[in-house]
This record gives sequence, C-alpha cells and structure tokens, in this order.
Amino acid sequence: MIEIKKSNHQGVPATARGIKIMNVQSPYIMRAYDIAKREEKISKINAQLCSFIRKQTSSKNDTESLSIGDVVFIQSSNHETGVAELPSYLCRGLITHIKQENGKYNVLLVDHGISIELNKDKMYKVPKDFIPEKYLTKTIGIFNILPIRMRKNVPTTSSSSNGYKNKSTAVVVEEWSEEAILFVKNILVASSAVYFDHLVTDEVNGREYGEFYLIIDDLIISLSEALVVNYYATYLEEDLFQLIETSNHKQESSEEDIIIYAKFSSNRQKNANQLVGEVQKHCSVRHIEKVLIQSRNNCGILSDVTDLSFPKGVHKGWNTCINSTRPRKIQSYVWPAIKKGLNVVAIGSSQCGKTTGCVMAVCGLVVMRQNMMARNVTHPLALILCSSSFEVINVHSLCTSFLQFYNNVKSVAAFNGKTHRSVAALIYNGCQILVTTPRYLARFLNDNKNFLSFDKLSYLLFDNADIILDKYYQTIGELFKKHNIIGNREPQGDNSPILQIILSATKWTPKIKKFVSVVMYDPFICIASFIEAVVFKSLRPKLYILRSTYKNQKILDILEDDYTKLRTMVVCVNAEEAVQLNAFLAPTKKTLLIHENMKLFNILALRENWETCVRGLYPVLICTDAILSQLNCTDVQWLIHHSVLLTFKNQFNYRFSVLLDNLAQDVAKCKISIIIDEHNNVQFQSIMKVMQRMNVAISPDMVENIERITITLERSKKNYDICDNVKSLGLCPDESVCVFRHCILPDVDAPMTDIQINDTVKLMILYVHDTAHFSARLIGHVPSSNNSKKVMFSSAEYMQITRKIQEYYRNVENRKLCTSTNVGDICVLEESIDTFKRVQIRRIRYDRGTSEEVKFVDVRCIDTGLIHEYVNIYKLIHIPEELLNLPTHIVEIFLAGIAPYDNEYTWNHYATDAVYKWISEKVDSSTYITGKVRLHLGNTIWLDDIVTRTKLINHNDLVGFSLKTQLRNENHAILNDDHISHLMKLYKKSGLSEVNGYPV
Repeated sequence: MIEIKKSNHQGVPATARGIKIMNVQSPYIMRAYDIAKREEKISKINAQLCSFIRKQTSSKNDTESLSIGDVVFIQSSNHETGVAELPSYLCRGLITHIKQENGKYNVLLVDHGISIELNKDKMYKVPKDFIPEKYLTKTIGIFNILPIRMRKNVPTTSSSSNGYKNKSTAVVVEEWSEEAILFVKNILVASSAVYFDHLVTDEVNGREYGEFYLIIDDLIISLSEALVVNYYATYLEEDLFQLIETSNHKQESSEEDIIIYAKFSSNRQKNANQLVGEVQKHCSVRHIEKVLIQSRNNCGILSDVTDLSFPKGVHKGWNTCINSTRPRKIQSYVWPAIKKGLNVVAIGSSQCGKTTGCVMAVCGLVVMRQNMMARNVTHPLALILCSSSFEVINVHSLCTSFLQFYNNVKSVAAFNGKTHRSVAALIYNGCQILVTTPRYLARFLNDNKNFLSFDKLSYLLFDNADIILDKYYQTIGELFKKHNIIGNREPQGDNSPILQIILSATKWTPKIKKFVSVVMYDPFICIASFIEAVVFKSLRPKLYILRSTYKNQKILDILEDDYTKLRTMVVCVNAEEAVQLNAFLAPTKKTLLIHENMKLFNILALRENWETCVRGLYPVLICTDAILSQLNCTDVQWLIHHSVLLTFKNQFNYRFSVLLDNLAQDVAKCKISIIIDEHNNVQFQSIMKVMQRMNVAISPDMVENIERITITLERSKKNYDICDNVKSLGLCPDESVCVFRHCILPDVDAPMTDIQINDTVKLMILYVHDTAHFSARLIGHVPSSNNSKKVMFSSAEYMQITRKIQEYYRNVENRKLCTSTNVGDICVLEESIDTFKRVQIRRIRYDRGTSEEVKFVDVRCIDTGLIHEYVNIYKLIHIPEELLNLPTHIVEIFLAGIAPYDNEYTWNHYATDAVYKWISEKVDSSTYITGKVRLHLGNTIWLDDIVTRTKLINHNDLVGFSLKTQLRNENHAILNDDHISHLMKLYKKSGLSEVNGYPV
C-alpha cells in the first residue's frame, strides 16, 4: 500500500493524487506515474544509475541470456528505439516481450510508463535489485464498474397489445469494447490534469483500483460517471451481484442473456433509468453545455457532427481535418441555427471552435446550394471577411480542407501581398467562397469595377467581428453602400437568395451591438464566454479596492439585512479563505460553507440543501473556485468575488456561469461585487479592462491607483523579455493578457555591447522569426563618431564557445537535470542527439493545462537565436558557471519603422516568405548585410533598414538592395512612424532622460 497525499489541484477529493497516464490498454489496465516529487525521484534514480554505470564499466555486458522479466538499463547516447528520443538519458527497463520474427525486445521503461523496441546490443542486463528505488510507474484501473454494450431490437415485456416491444438494451460483457477504450483515450487526451483516488489494491499483483478525476476546461469529470452516461459501463452494485448469482441457475439461457435480463428486466427498468438520471444530473460533462442564448427561435442542441447532414464529402473533409464527431460547446448551439437559415452571432473565447464551426457551416451550405445553381465564377455564394491577412490564410486553409472532395466548389484567398491580377485569375478558375479582408476587398473592387457581383451572395461571415468593426468600420460602410454586398437581404420574388449574416467574435462590443441592431434581422445570439454574457446584458459590477485585512468586514457591510431575499454566493480562491470568511460572518449571518477539502457526499448534501432553500430564508453560500463545477449552480442572483488572486483568467470567467439563469431573462436582475486587494496581481490588468468594458464607474483616484499597480506589475516581470509585439510594432494589442514585459528597465535592458544609435552594424542573419524580427550574429560595427574605425567581433571566439559546450557534455556524467526552471534561468538543451545549446527560459507554459506545476517552457538558444516552444523541463540540463559566463555574439534584430500592410496587427506567412526570398536572391558570398542602428537595448538592436553591400577594391562598398523597400513595393508593409517614438516613451517612463547617449 502506498502513501496517499493530498492532490495539488483544488476541487478533487483530498485523498486523490495527481498522476500522468502514459498507456491505456483498457479502463481496468492503465500505466501511470505520480506527479508529486517526480523530478526529485527521477534525479535520485539517475544519480544511482550513473553510479552503477561507473562501477560496471569494466564488466562484460551479458545480453546473450536475456528473457522476459529481466531488468535492463538503456543510455540515450547510443539507442535505436524507433521513437524520437528517450525520456531520460538513462532509463531502467523491464523486458515484457520478445519478437521471434526479428529478434527485437519490447522493453517497458518502468519509470516513464512507455514501451520501446530494442536490439539486445542496445541495452545492459542488470540484477533486479540493482537500484533499491521502486518503479515510478504502476498499473492502475477503474473500480466498481462493468463493461457493457448496447444491443438493439431486444424484445421486452410491455403493456402493449402484443405484450412485447423492441428497444435497445445494455448487455454486460467480459471485455471492454474498442469504442470504450478509444473513448477513455480521447477524454484523457482532452484533460489538462488527471487525479486518481485509490480505493482498493489487488494483493495478488499489486494493482491499484479507484476513481479517476479529469480536469477539462476547469471542470471536474468522474471517469466512471462519464463511461456510464455514455453507455460504455454500468455500476457494479450489490443487487446486481445477487441478480447475477440468481440468474446463473437458469439453464435455458446463455450467460450473456442471463446478464441482460438480470440488469434490464421489466422490474429493473425504472431503477436503471433513475440511476442514469442521477449520473447525468451529477456528471460534470453537462457543465460544458452552459451558454447564453438570446433568440426567439428554439433551435435545439446538436450533439454529433454527423447530425448536420451536410453532403458526405463535407463530413469527410471535417474528419480529415478535425478527426472528431463531437462538436465543441459553441458549435453545438450555432450549427442548428445556421442550418435553419438564421442570422447568427457567436461570441466565445479564443480557441473555442467558433471560427472552425462557422467556416464548416458555410462550406456545407455552399456545397448544398451550389448543386442547385448554375456555375458563375464571378458571383460568389459566400464571402468571409477576416481581421487580417494572417487569418485569411488560416480560414482559407480550413475551407480547402472541408471542400477537398469537391472539384466544382472552390475558395479563393485574397490578401495583402497578392496582386489583383493573380486574385482575378484564381476567381476566374472558380470561386464559390471568397476569403479576404475588408480593405483588400474594397481596393480590389475599386480597381476592378464590375468584375465581381454579389447578387447571388447567400452567406456573409465576419470572422473576429469585434476586431473588424473596430479597425475597419468605415471600410465596411464602403462595402455596404458603394459595392452593395448586402443588397439581397430581402426576398425578390424569384430564385434570388436571401443573405444570411454570421458573426464570430471574442468580445461583445458597442459596435457589434450597433451592427446587429441595424443590419441583422431576428439574430440568434450565442455567447459562450460568461464574462461576455455579463457585458452583453449591460450589468455594472461594483468594484472595491482595499487591503486584504478589511475584505471580510466589507462583505459583512454590503450584505446588510436583505441578503436572505437573494441567492448570494461568495467565491474565494481557496478553502482557507472560505473558512476564515465563514467564521467571520457566521455569528450574524446565516451561511453555507462548501469547499474542496470536504468529503464528496458532504458536498452533494450541502448542494441539495442550497437548491431547496426558499426566498426569504436564503443563506450566504461561501465556496471556492475549485468546487464551482461540482456545484453546477446557475441561479445565483448576487455574485461576490472575495478576491481575484487567480493564475488563470478562465477561472475568473467561470465564476460568472453561476448567474446564467438570470442572465437569460429579458431583464437581468443580478448583482456583482468584486473585491481587489494588494495580492491581486496576475490577472489584475485584464480584469480591469473587463470592468471598463462593463462601464463600471471608476473614480480618478482609482484610475491613478490602477495605473500605479499596472506599472508595478510590469516592473516585477524583470526576468521576462520585452514583448515582441512592443519591439516589432511599438505596442501590444494583447497587453492585458500578455505574459511578457511592456516596460523598459534600465538595469535589465542595458545594451550588451558598445553599439550606439546611428552606428552601422555588419551582421549575418541566422533565423527569420517573422517579417521584421531576426536573430543574427554580429560581425562588426562602425561607430557614427568615427567612420574610419571598424570594431570586429572574433569569429574564432564564437566557434570556441560551441566547441567548449560540446566537449563538456560529451561526458554523460555532466548531463545533470536542471533544478531551477524559472523565467530567465539559463541552462542547456540537447537540441538534437549529442548537440547541446545554451538556452534561456523565456516563459512558462500553463496553457496546456490548469495545473500550476511547471511542465513545459519556451526557450531561446543564446548562441543561435532559435526559439523552441513547449520544451519539457526534464530535457533541460544544468549548466556550470564556466559555461554560463561565456560571451555571446547573437543579437535580436528588429526592422524599425514598418508595420503590416493596412495596419494589421500581425505579419502573415507570405510577408515572411518574401523576406526569405529576398535573402536567398540578394545575399550571396560576394555581399554582406548592414544596417543603421535606431535603438539598442539589452541584446536587441533596431535597424532603420537592412541592406546588402558589395565589397569593391580601392572603392567604397557598393550599396545594394533594401529589404524595407522591397516589402513596401510588394504591399507587405507600410511605414510606421510611431514605432520608435512609442519605444522612447516607454524608456522615458523608466525615469531616464537619455538612451544610448541620446536624449529621449
């Protein structure tokens, strides 16, 4: 029996522990390891492995007598595993199978839970107890459920005239179906965290059984309940044991039939239905369906993609691209409305599936309509307007995937960087769906009058409508009035189509509200973001900024005496806060306390108590973020945020789901109170942006306080790089949610070299990150104060740095796990086999889950400039002081004074490809690259331009081609005169009056 510790994730039973499942054979057999202290355990085992290897260096490797059950170890430096790489440099293994046909051995890596195939000369046989540490993985399984399969057309007794009816019946079987196993694998993949509550142990094989709790979108899902509700399993209850035992004496039935009648005979059907009803009632899968709908039409909910009933080829395209038959939350609601022909507004967070869902629907409808209409290439059936050229490329790719099985239905992408002639040629080749940006379309129509006609336009989709209507509102007006793209909204009495308008957006904005009211008739509005639902209903929360010691007293003051007439919920960030608040309020107020450290049956009992309360006797429900999903409460009338000290913004967003029932009313009678204290830092800025969008009254003193806190928070990010958007454009459109730094710190951002403004640098570009962002090796520079002086950087020194690093890590004993994984830390990454690079951690990746435990990081190679994303921290190696302090010759280069064409907020792939083309065509062995410095901070240099030069004997070097000029000529970029001035303002805010020797 192993020791059970409290889980790290709030909201699961206190007896559960965080695990990582590496292999699934069935719900009964899964290989997993505990997350807690895993790094420490791995390091200890690796140290023992290294020690064992040193002692065995002179011993002969006996692999001739290898058999199943033998213990081996493997080194990563000389393996051929058939997989990309081993999870660790040294691994313990257990031989589980020998393939007779090729002589290869199947080895289970007992500390990592994965299996690999090896030749026997790639491993070393060792005694079974050569390391006393227990294996870090073990086999676990689900407890107290039996697999079932659904059988159709099974006759059962009925009160009907013939005495029988046919229906689907569940059959208890011995083996799990492939569908059930696939379901478990899929739901595990979708989970950001998994917890295992150990209940019993099989003493024969040591296998543990219990309940699994999965975290999906901040919701807690019981695996056994999910299997039961989806008809893959049934609970093994006491009465089922008795019925099976009784039925085993029936000689006239087979064993399978016995189990059928035991579980689902007529006298059991009612109880079975009640069981399923209770599971569905408590199962957290239902929580995913929470959205706010405003419409006069009840369109229903779609639970399977195939229910869309689009032409077969469209569904084949979906399966090829998405490979899932289960729609996302927002897709379940908007698809039936779009299919019904309604004008639709879909509001949801990024990555919620709104764009994919809307594009899929448009493609399906176009295919259906195209089959009924004559082919006319210059009369598109659908127009999709995107917020940037980058998004045009992505949306067009989706269209191409969904339409890949149709030769007569084509989409055309028109965006900055493409000539009007090339777009016109594509349209002539066939264009049923035109994907473009508003400004590009307006220019194309102005330059090619009467080329396109929208009299057959049936579907108009605005993707990222909040951005489009904010940045391109006047252009939309031009498209509507001058080019009449919405002229066919009214029935014409013939076969002319009626235009269906669809909007997808992340935020509900005043301009969307105006657009919907003026342009869209009888819209179906679906809002899947709970914060945006509050904004949509024009609620105005009350905001309090005060010290944490006064929070409980403030809540007591605002509750007053009429709190019993409203369903009031106070949400705290953890159990400790909730308990303290309850102790403070209980003497004078009626309270109900629920938090994650309580037993599950107590939580369910308290929830039932809350649900049965009547008006005038309501207690104040005090709970925590971790327990909200289990409460499944949507009828709260007054939501009080005790604090917002949250690592993840979606936790704050989910709190507003408790208001959903009242938000769905025509007039929302809800109250919201938000308390912010000195500890609310991580999400402070984004929350304040939301408050401003909710028209919360903020006094001038509070505004000043907010600005001061915001600056303080930015300065606390000293280990983070300055945001790339700030470096590239001068500002960051996502500043409120961006993890990088948006201020300049003189101590941190002091230039790494003596290069000054107006100096000319000579460099070699190593990587192109985007159109205006590069990594380069400094070759030399010419000071502006002395044009005859040339300062060169040693190429030999640069090569020696690489050689020293490679030589040090050639010794396996020097490859020790990095113990510190904080932002700004420098360590080493094995970029490829036996190739080691110094890297610095740029950011910690929390977006692959909701756990605060660090698992993945982004790193930048110090000596090449290459950025690696989502690197597992177990691949990072400790770096000694002598290698850490080696100099670097690599700098980041930004092209100053340009922005994407049409002032778009991101560079597209075609613009970046144009840079690659310029380098390949203009730079060769006879030329070199130079640029004039506009600014130098840290390891980043901004250049006025990047130009080629050619060395001439006895003459000044010949100036060649300009990258900035080429980008402008090909309509990839425009001038951005505010770029450097924005950066100078940031520098001025730091309190300094000069930069690089020049006044700010």
